[in-house]
This record gives sequence, structure tokens and C-alpha cells, in this order.
Amino acid sequence: MKILFIHPPVRLGDVPKHIPYGIGILAAVAENLGHQVAFLDLNALRITGSAVTEALAEDRFDVVGIGGLSSQYKFIKPLLRLIKAQQPQALVLAGGGFLTSMPEEMMALCPEIDVAVVGEGEATLPEVLEHLEDRDWSRVEGVIYRRPDGKAVRTRPRKLIASMDDIPYPAYDLIPLDIYFENSALMFSPESAAATRRIDILMERGCPRMCTFCEHGGMSKYDLERVYEGSDFKEEPIYRFNSPEYTVEMVRSLRFKYGVDFVSILDENMTSYRRRVFELCDAWERAGLAGIVRFGCLGDVGGVTLDMLKRLREVGCSYISYGGESASNMILKAVKKNTTVEQMQQALEWTVQSGIRGVMTFMMGYPDETPQTMYETMNFWRRNGMIVKPFLITPYPGTELYVQYKRKILDQWGGSLDRFLLSLDDATDISVNISKHFNDVELLGLQQLMYSQDFDRLRRFAAEKGMPIVEHHVRPAPGEAVGAVR
Repeated sequence: MKILFIHPPVRLGDVPKHIPYGIGILAAVAENLGHQVAFLDLNALRITGSAVTEALAEDRFDVVGIGGLSSQYKFIKPLLRLIKAQQPQALVLAGGGFLTSMPEEMMALCPEIDVAVVGEGEATLPEVLEHLEDRDWSRVEGVIYRRPDGKAVRTRPRKLIASMDDIPYPAYDLIPLDIYFENSALMFSPESAAATRRIDILMERGCPRMCTFCEHGGMSKYDLERVYEGSDFKEEPIYRFNSPEYTVEMVRSLRFKYGVDFVSILDENMTSYRRRVFELCDAWERAGLAGIVRFGCLGDVGGVTLDMLKRLREVGCSYISYGGESASNMILKAVKKNTTVEQMQQALEWTVQSGIRGVMTFMMGYPDETPQTMYETMNFWRRNGMIVKPFLITPYPGTELYVQYKRKILDQWGGSLDRFLLSLDDATDISVNISKHFNDVELLGLQQLMYSQDFDRLRRFAAEKGMPIVEHHVRPAPGEAVGAVR
């Protein structure tokens, strides 16, 4: 069987930096089953128009798979039309966050999709392929399919994968790695800036938290309650990991096969589980990777300790990026972040002491955001030596914020879900405004005031708005400034 996987573009305003990890795993699943697999990575190739049409017409495929996040919908939708036009005989299979966040709506907006995977696809894909002849999708768990009459029907949810080590490594040989290697440098630390063959890895799935701005592709407590409503497996483990041995063997093979010198670990909560971090560090050292393959990761300010950070530094960690989101405890509580400003401050100081570069990202424009909460966030930046351009809070489909403000969101796009989805990108521009206090122009101006740390203009704006700022005395900054990017 011939299968084509397509990876849509990501952030056309930036160079391709991050490999298609999830689709790469699905390609490996198909290859392991003995199928002929092709991979069209449009994020790496950045081809458009007739070049895409020509690429799609090069061969005839039995299945064409495509997936991505909601922010890639604007690319996925026209690609689906091209796929159907150039490969009319093929089963069009979709998946990923854009689909799992709202399966029925996506099937309605994208009539070209024949079958779509809701949630994880590694166990579902083989069953879909088994039924390609009889087209009896009702026997496949975890899909939504289109009946001959056009009606979309969802099957019983599939349980989350219990053993993460059963998942194959991505089909790296199918991915145009050289293009990604050309953009290896990340300006987070001296080591990441000097990287020449950097690659991404993931060691976890799912999230036990309930942050109102996050969507995890069917793999969080909130997702299970919303996407899988009525299922009988809500108590199954959500947050799952690969073993340290699985991970270090993958990195070791990447080092010796492709010369990888830096790894970006993209787990959202890597530092949340203390024992797991130390086990990974020990395995990294035993495998001979310490000092040879350096890495950076994402961190949880509520989980780090100084001894953990020192151990991470010993084996090659050069930066940790923390999702601060806001330096207002009121905002952090409202968005169910489950962290505090005090934890953020402690985590940054410990990170500096350990010798790791601390990076922290923030957002602004929350529903309850005020000049006061912006002032508190700016004050945090100032005392930690940060220069930050905050993202604009964006209620992506599948998030609690989207569900809560759906009417307000769609009203800004004439009631059209399609138009809203087409507007989505990476939260650097306004797609919608869910603020209770500020219009679009004010939000963009306030974002710039925060970036420039113009406290005087913020105070004047707050006074004119009838929302005066209350000044707070804060403890002195740590001895060494902590750099940060947006």
C-alpha cells in the first residue's frame, strides 16, 4: 500500500526549526507495517502553488494523511482541496490538534476528509489501514468518519497509549533533516546558539493540569472531560513518559547517525517529576552523552529544585524555558496555572545559580487583565533584567477559554468559525480580543508599552482609564540578571 504523509507549513514568518515529530512517528508506524511511505514536508520545503500540485501528482497513493495544530488550519484547508483534486482515488486521513479539538466541526468545514483520528494515532492508524478495502470504519476505535450520505459519525474513543516505549522513533530518514539543521541555532544560551545539528525530541505525553489557555490534543484532564465526554476511561493515566533508556538510545542513535550536537527537549512539564529528571540525567551520563550532546528543555517553575538544576547542568543542560504567562498572582489563579510569582522568582534564581540560562515566556490580554496586572508583570521583568515582548492571549479551539468565550470570539468574525480558524497563527498578532477592558488598538499599544517597559505611559493610560495603578514595594533583584525572550 502506498501512503503519503503531508506536514503543513508552520510560521511562515520564521525559518523551519522544528521537525514534524508526530507525523514522523506515524510514518514510522506505517513503514514498520511494510507499506511504501512517502513524506511531503511543506514546512521544510516552503513550496507553494503549482509546485505543491506537481509534488502531489508525482505518484498515485492509496492513503494521504495530513494533520497539524489549529494554527495550521489556514494551510490544511487549501491542501485538502489539492489532495482531493490530485489524488481522487486516495483515502484522505486527517488528525492532530486541529481535528481532535473539534472533530464534528472540522468534518463539516473540511468535506474532503474521509476519516480522521481523534486523539493519538499510533494504534489507530494500523486499524484504519486494515479496513481500507471494506471501509467499515465503525469497527475502528478513535475515529470520526464520513458515511456515504455525508454525515460524520464518531466511533468509541480509543484509550490512551499506556506504554510509551511501544511507540517507534520518528522516521528520520524521510524527513529533510538538512533543512532543519541549517536553522539549528537558538539564541537561548551559548551552547544552543553554537549548535550546528540540533533536533527536537519528546519524552512525555499528556498534561495533568487544567490551564485555561492550553489544548493538548485530547491528552489532558480537560480534554478527557470535553472531547471524550461519556467515556468510561477518564481515570486512565493521562501523563505518560518514555523510559530514560528509550530516550537516551534515541539520542545516541541521532548522534552517531546524523551527528546531532544539540537536542531541544519539548516536554511541557519536564521538571515536574523529580525522580524522572534524575533518572534521565543518570542514563544520559551512562550512555556517554554528557558533554557531547547538550540540550535545552521546557520547565515547570513549581517543580524545580536547586539540586535538580545543578544535576541537569552537569550532564549538559544549557537553558530552560519556563512558561511564566503572567507575573500577577491574580491572573495565574484565574487561568488555573497552578503556580505563583514567588515560585517563578525562586526558579529563576536557582536556574542562575546552577549555571543554566533561564528563559521565560509571557502573554498579555487575558480577560481580567488590567493596567495593574501589566505593571506587576513589567516590574517582575525589570527586577530580573528581562526584555520581553509578550504574546497576545489567543483562545485556541479546544481550550477552556475558547469554550467560555466562544460567542464573543465568533461574533468578531461574523459568526464564522471558519474565518476565525483561518486567522490563527502563533499569537503574535490579534486574532480575537477577549479582554473585558481594552479594545484592539489599546491592546496592541499596551503590548508595545510592556515590551519597552514604559512605566510612565502605562501609569498615565491607567489613570485616564480610571484604573489607577497601586505601586508595590518588591524585594531586590537577584545578584545576576536573568535574560529572557518573549
